[in-house]
Amino acid sequence: MEYAHRPLSIRWAIPDNRVDDMMRPDLWARHSSRQVYLVTAKLTEAAGDGPTAVLYVQIPDKDCHHGRAGTVFPLWRDKDATDANADEATVNWLSEKHGQRVSGEEVWHYCAGLLGTEAYPERWADPMGDTLKPHIPFPDPHEDFKALVAIGLRLVEIAKGINLDKSGVQCTVAVDPSKLPDFTDSCHHSDDNALRFGGGEFTGVTSDIWKHQVSGYRTLPRWIKTRSSTPGGRKSSPLDDIQPITWDFTSDLIEVCNKIASLNHAADRARPVLTRMTAPE
Repeated sequence: MEYAHRPLSIRWAIPDNRVDDMMRPDLWARHSSRQVYLVTAKLTEAAGDGPTAVLYVQIPDKDCHHGRAGTVFPLWRDKDATDANADEATVNWLSEKHGQRVSGEEVWHYCAGLLGTEAYPERWADPMGDTLKPHIPFPDPHEDFKALVAIGLRLVEIAKGINLDKSGVQCTVAVDPSKLPDFTDSCHHSDDNALRFGGGEFTGVTSDIWKHQVSGYRTLPRWIKTRSSTPGGRKSSPLDDIQPITWDFTSDLIEVCNKIASLNHAADRARPVLTRMTAPE
């Protein structure tokens, strides 16, 4: 089955204790087609550039956030998706604060909308410097709360690959499908926004797509690198040597670019909300 390996990078795993390590049965017991996972860096670790949290509908690898161990917050506490993973006291406080019922599901989506775009570290990184860690402020206007809930719902859509914005990235020359390509950062050409590797060419790869990162982990270059002739990375067993030997990832690469474009557009929606939240009264 699919699992979240690294930011926007999905791989396949055999869900069996005989071949897997650190299965985390409590997490698997809560997994279902309705589950969503919000993954951040460790709560003791300062956030880097890019979204502070990423959403997945696949079971997350322990290092999926930025190549190092992170923290996972499922949307639902149960497999049947009836018990939202939100603090009851916070839900009750927000309901009283806004004068209307707020659900636990809305609180979770609010946190996703707050942390899930690069607007969050942009707004709070300067005063906190290298010490910025995930924290959850709540706005006074109910409209701003609802705006971030809506952005959180949009991030769930992006995680599912639904209604993605078009990035404009196209494959104009096919990558050689007979082998895995060589790949380095120099394959991207900023003068014409082209990505050239393996004898192929992708156009429309703008700098905001190419430079997208999650807590310092460069999303698109690392995505391609792990599907190249020199994927790198740590090895824990001979099973790690079982890798693809040919290129069959063109449509996947374009989808990753579309997801990045969608995340960038979500950040554009979040910026004015976060500006209002931090504006002096």
